[in-house]
Amino acid sequence: MRLTDTKLREATLADGRRYRVLGDGRGGYGLRLVIQRGKSGNITKSFVQRLTIDGKQTDIGIGGYPLLTLDDARAIALDNARRMRVSRVGSIPSIAKSITPTPIAATPITPIVETPIIEDVPTFGDAYERNIQLRQEQWQTNTRGRSSSELQWRGKYKNYLADTIGDMPINAITSRTMQEILEPLWTSKPSVANDIISYSSIVFEWAIGMEYIATNPVGKARKALGGRAARREKQSQKALSHAKIADWYSAIERVSGMDIAKNALRFLILTATRKEEVLGAKWQEIDFANKTWTIPADRMKASQEHVVPLSSAAVNVLIASMRDTHKPDAYIFSTERQGGEYGKKMIASGTLNGMVKRVNAATGEAAVPHGMRTTFRTWVAECTDTDREIAELCLSHDDASKVEKAYRRTDYLEKRRPIMQSWADYINMTKA
Repeated sequence: MRLTDTKLREATLADGRRYRVLGDGRGGYGLRLVIQRGKSGNITKSFVQRLTIDGKQTDIGIGGYPLLTLDDARAIALDNARRMRVSRVGSIPSIAKSITPTPIAATPITPIVETPIIEDVPTFGDAYERNIQLRQEQWQTNTRGRSSSELQWRGKYKNYLADTIGDMPINAITSRTMQEILEPLWTSKPSVANDIISYSSIVFEWAIGMEYIATNPVGKARKALGGRAARREKQSQKALSHAKIADWYSAIERVSGMDIAKNALRFLILTATRKEEVLGAKWQEIDFANKTWTIPADRMKASQEHVVPLSSAAVNVLIASMRDTHKPDAYIFSTERQGGEYGKKMIASGTLNGMVKRVNAATGEAAVPHGMRTTFRTWVAECTDTDREIAELCLSHDDASKVEKAYRRTDYLEKRRPIMQSWADYINMTKA
């Protein structure tokens, strides 16, 4: 069906739809009307023509409606089609023989998109959200069911992409568009620029697979800017010297705060584990008879179950944390009663961080929870003759090859046990 003035005038978008294309039918020389909904909700209409340039289908902008009439748009489309035929190498079709050709370079055709327009193509925002959904099951969640990867993806989109290309059809985004987004961040926020490159490239590659686009516009933009933004040197976690750990640990008792938060901090230091592993600990993970704590795979960074041998001091911390509930699925380090009993809600990450800040204020140090693992590892290296493999396994680090893991059927639990007991003794040593 050919376009008509009535169609052009009455064409609109259904609620919730952001994009629509109406073709001019056979004999229209690829002329189309593109209807888009802008960020403010206003609807715009513009003429686009699909031509084959250098063997590649490309959509070029002709002009906006109603400033450009249908007759004017058809005349431009016909002229473009004739000039394209004349510019080809080989025989000239009879339709063009009576025409004095105008070199196409004299009136350049500026592509407004790098790939063909397809009806019902998603916006970049919709495609971005789709890719988040595809990856949610692969991303590791914390004890509150939230994924740091998802938070990173959503944060970058909200702060840098939503207002610029979020509402644009994904096949209308050019390398120039991406370059304009990345350039201000290239030196001021290189890590952000690299994240945007990574996340948006995944989205564009998905769109290529769905045949919405043919090329990834991020590639050209990145090359134009120099390949990759220079990452700033990563700052290591602030860690205490192991010589100061005993004083710092003893200061926990002197500062204000909930006793259960103090116990969570003590347990974190004594076991050399991560904050999220401690906060999510439940009584069903503790084996008092064998003095072990089994952290399930879904709470481990490497997604593998980890068994921690418990020192006498660590067991005492657990006993001191017992409340009036011993249900297996109750949180060990829980907030006050929820619904009449303890154990239903773990203490917040911010509560533990606040406790660390108070101890830092009392001692004049600048420690962070994760840095306690570094303190432990340094102590093992400098104060014991522990094999590197065993020391790393104490931290649930395992860099053995797949072959080694296949033949090694032990986690060296009994070899790790005396190390953790010695660490607890070192922490609780009496000040001279």
